[in-house]
Amino acid sequence: MWGMTPAFDCVDVYDKALGIATLPTQTKGQKKKAKKKAEVLVNSDEPINILLAQPGDIRHVLKTLAQRRRHKKRPVHFYISEVTNETLARHMLLMRVLADWELPIRYRTNTFLELFGNATIQRRTEQYVDGLAKELIHLVCDGDAECGLDDLFDFSLLKYKTKDALEAIFKTWGKTVPFDTKELHDRRLRALYKDRYDFRRNV
Repeated sequence: MWGMTPAFDCVDVYDKALGIATLPTQTKGQKKKAKKKAEVLVNSDEPINILLAQPGDIRHVLKTLAQRRRHKKRPVHFYISEVTNETLARHMLLMRVLADWELPIRYRTNTFLELFGNATIQRRTEQYVDGLAKELIHLVCDGDAECGLDDLFDFSLLKYKTKDALEAIFKTWGKTVPFDTKELHDRRLRALYKDRYDFRRNV
């Protein structure tokens, strides 16, 4: 559920790959060539298409969006491929939290970090996620939501089977669905250690 590499700016990587980024180690001639090449490519209105294969979280998307001011404004389309639908659903939840402009930025940041890094969450966060889950179900199934994320997400490439799976995942995030993290963690440890679980020295 978390990525294993540092976050990077995808547009910066794109510029370096095409040779239009100016680096400190370049000579004046190389910088001039890069600048001319950049003027041709950057003035284009064509979107930059970026494929992220199993990133684990949305760190690359966040870093790219946070550093948009450093680059010329061109549309950026992210295509995210994940093996598990739960990870894809989590991406959507985290993006929804970041796009919740009604929350103060400090509270929004704390909520994001709580959902991103914790197995157990507070009661108020649980109620908040319950409301977001209902919005995300409307977004995936109907293509519209009150949150306004229908402009950010495009589900046209998803199969109906995947959409149904996402809907089922969002339903499990409701307050009515019991989820005892401590008990599940204890069961997992017992299954892992087996007979050694009761022996402190061995564990």
